[in-house]
Amino acid sequence: MKWRITRLGRIFDPETHGLGLGTHASTPTPRPLDDGLVRFYFACRDAESRSRIAFVDIDVERPSTPCKVAAEPVLGFGPVGYYDDSGVSPGCAVETPGESCRLYYMGWNLGRTVPWRNSIGCAAERQDGRFEPVSPAPVLDRNAHDPFSLSYPWVHRSESGWRMWYGSHSATGQSAADMRHILKTATSSDGLHWTPNSTPALGLSAGEIALTRPSVLRSHDRWHMWFCHRGEAYRIGYAWSGDGVLWHRDDELGSLHPLGEGWEARETCYPAVFSAKGRIYMAYNGDGYGRTGIGLARLEPA
Repeated sequence: MKWRITRLGRIFDPETHGLGLGTHASTPTPRPLDDGLVRFYFACRDAESRSRIAFVDIDVERPSTPCKVAAEPVLGFGPVGYYDDSGVSPGCAVETPGESCRLYYMGWNLGRTVPWRNSIGCAAERQDGRFEPVSPAPVLDRNAHDPFSLSYPWVHRSESGWRMWYGSHSATGQSAADMRHILKTATSSDGLHWTPNSTPALGLSAGEIALTRPSVLRSHDRWHMWFCHRGEAYRIGYAWSGDGVLWHRDDELGSLHPLGEGWEARETCYPAVFSAKGRIYMAYNGDGYGRTGIGLARLEPA
């Protein structure tokens, strides 16, 4: 299936609407609300480059003006020594009937021999709209199949169980150029205790060093994945699957390339695909890993 992607423009500029939250609006993470709005959680950075999670509410039918911007973060970094003591970045929000919304996120943990050693955490929404980690430990940490570092999770819940697609290093080193970052899968019966799959979901193409931030949608009897891939700079790519396990990459069917000018001149990255008001949308970042803000596009089968 080929997808037609229509850009709707930049919907949030942290320099204009940040309200003192800091720089960046990275990894926009959609959560459709009951009133027809969509809440996008994102990672903002303080003066020490530690990321916290805030949000902006957008009406996707009139996306040019934010309806609400968080006055303060809804999830901060953890105490010293914890897996998320250097920052938190959202991966996905999952509604759980009978429970509060869960926010799955990547916890940043800076290292000395390597730039970082990250893990995947989960937080539950409180009545005041803030989030509280479900545990002081990650829900998915380094293991025999992921010995180096993990990144941005995307979680799907169904009657048959829980699935996660996430990033994992197959190699690492003292700089980002040394890493080899691929996409993996894991399963769970409750969304809190995960079993990783040893087989990669998607590997690197020639000249690439990273695949990251998978975003998965079930539509037309297939699974569809958008992700960003990095060679010299980030681009958004596409893959499809019949079972959600074995993936076929074909960027020509659904990729999003930089415009060559403006806020997304050089990069497109960190896609998040979701359904709202009967249509399919993609939120994403442009240049600078979210420094220039959040864009929105509409997706339709071509």
